[in-house]
Amino acid sequence: MSRSDELTAVASAVLEERLKKPKIGEDHPTKCYMRDGEGEPGEVTGSVRRCQMAGCNGVRIMVRWPNGKVTWPCSRGLQTRRDGAWQIM
Repeated sequence: MSRSDELTAVASAVLEERLKKPKIGEDHPTKCYMRDGEGEPGEVTGSVRRCQMAGCNGVRIMVRWPNGKVTWPCSRGLQTRRDGAWQIM
């Protein structure tokens, strides 16, 4: 295999990996609390997309709040609480 063929194969593999749809685990938390940790938690829907912030390798996770608003916090900005739910940092 020539050097050019090797580089093409590596580039194809990298591109294929980057185009895969991001996922969160089956055992992910189902609730997410706001920064203050108070009030009703939002529902983690399981929908995800890659974070577009420069240099970030996290995923944005869809959260539907009790008032109906939908937000997409980045997984890099979430912490796991003692009760197993996520909380925005």
